Amino acid sequence: MPLNYKIACRDISKATIAVKSLEISTPLTSKVSTLQTPLNLLSLASIRAYASALITVHPSIDLLLLNAGAAVGSFRRSEDGFEATLAGNHLGHMALALQVIEAGALVNARVVVVSSSLHDQKTRMGKSDTGFTFDFDELKGIVKEDQFESMVMYRKSKLANVWFAYELARYVEKNQLKITVNALCPGFVPNTGLSRESSFFTNLIMHYVLPLFPFTSTADKSSDHILW
Repeated sequence: MPLNYKIACRDISKATIAVKSLEISTPLTSKVSTLQTPLNLLSLASIRAYASALITVHPSIDLLLLNAGAAVGSFRRSEDGFEATLAGNHLGHMALALQVIEAGALVNARVVVVSSSLHDQKTRMGKSDTGFTFDFDELKGIVKEDQFESMVMYRKSKLANVWFAYELARYVEKNQLKITVNALCPGFVPNTGLSRESSFFTNLIMHYVLPLFPFTSTADKSSDHILW
């Protein structure tokens, strides 16, 4: 069955490069492409524009994969005033999914939310890690700069992903929508863009040292998790 894949990206030139790379391994009967409308998950206006453009081209969508994520290195806010990690990893995904669903573009479809095992508040990342608590005021943009910790905020965003998946599943069931909602952890893949805003040393460790350890995964293996 021919498939039509659309890659969303805030940088169209990078999306074009990704498309050309994927075309090599994509069956000839299927198509990989990108819209000329960028998607910036730190901007609700950009999300609305992208959702509108996507639905215009594809009024019927079989799968919506919410996979973007980053550990923001330093405190900053989104275009709409939210802390950037929560905005990009959670709120932006939620806004995009809801707009596509409310437009009726997802029928007999699936929404896949990529989270992380780090969403678990009981998970410890070292002896000094005391876990974290989630303050719902943070979703309203009430985050104090002097209390910002990059990895803690990343973990909170991944917990928000899981909560969103559960709540979306309840919403579609209540409204009798033919949509399946899944959330998953793809494994720890250190040499992606996850740490792109971190220090040179951290990126060095993430890209060249951690991949040597057996507890890490690769992009190909994590993609298999998502496919299953």
